[in-house]
Amino acid sequence: MIFFNEYAYSRFVESHPDKLPGELNASFIDAQGFRCHYSDYELKPSMISRLRRASPARTTSSDELKKRLKKMGVQI
Repeated sequence: MIFFNEYAYSRFVESHPDKLPGELNASFIDAQGFRCHYSDYELKPSMISRLRRASPARTTSSDELKKRLKKMGVQI
């Protein structure tokens, strides 16, 4: 469902207090013509468990990233 302004969209979201905004499959068109929607203000249980399972080894610090890029010849 797409609303033509944020006010109508926010009224729709408020009329469904039992659901998160991400579960409503609705959006609105902003003043610049972009399609927007509210994000979930709380994480779903599935996302919480996914984040807990994420390995810190899979992340890279900014310093390490800069070193890798310089090694590849990219100017920063």
